[in-house]
Amino acid sequence: EDALDTARVRLKHAQADTQLEGESLAFELRNRELELEQQQLAVSEIERQVDLLRVRSPLAGQIGSLAVVQKAKVGADQPLLTVIDLSRLEVEIEVPETLAGNLAPGMPAELKLGNLQLEGVLRQISPEIIAGQVRGRIALPEPLPSELRQNQRLSGRILLDAREDVLLVDRGPFLDNDGGRYAYVLADRMALRRPIEVGASSIGQVEILSGLDEGDSIIISSTDRFAGAEKVLVSD
Repeated sequence: EDALDTARVRLKHAQADTQLEGESLAFELRNRELELEQQQLAVSEIERQVDLLRVRSPLAGQIGSLAVVQKAKVGADQPLLTVIDLSRLEVEIEVPETLAGNLAPGMPAELKLGNLQLEGVLRQISPEIIAGQVRGRIALPEPLPSELRQNQRLSGRILLDAREDVLLVDRGPFLDNDGGRYAYVLADRMALRRPIEVGASSIGQVEILSGLDEGDSIIISSTDRFAGAEKVLVSD
């Protein structure tokens, strides 16, 4: 009976030890899991920091210029380079303020680069005047030709109005005399003052609505010195 009691006591101790060992192993396992999770977080944070070192462009384009030298130490938010988006090039124009009132967004524009001709649209016209000029922007059609580059100079014009079969004369200072209501027509060494009516005008030409016929030769320079005379003798 004493041996049986002793065996039962040892059994209880063994069962208690087994329970304690199980709890200890569970605690150790949880501790290891927490250590693993902590290490995974540390690895994720280092990967995030390394990922921040990668230079990403906000758009697809070509590198225009470098702001730092190779292998130089740079700080946070320091400019490294410029990227040019060649798919979104626009043409910046400057228009005399006297003609800016005739411009409006949406007007068609014709641009030339050598033998290349492009059709654009006036997208924006600035409300301010700088040194007698008003700036505007012309949007180019897509896809853009490969010949275009940033800071190139193009020649072109904005189509203010399209009219067919009209009489045109070269624009000149004579339009500033008498409000552009008269012109001197050359005939047999004489310049005859004739009333005219002008229509649409551009930088280089003016539409004549009445007063002149096709083939007439007129004086487009200033006529102030004629003092409003009806006839002026023209010498060689």
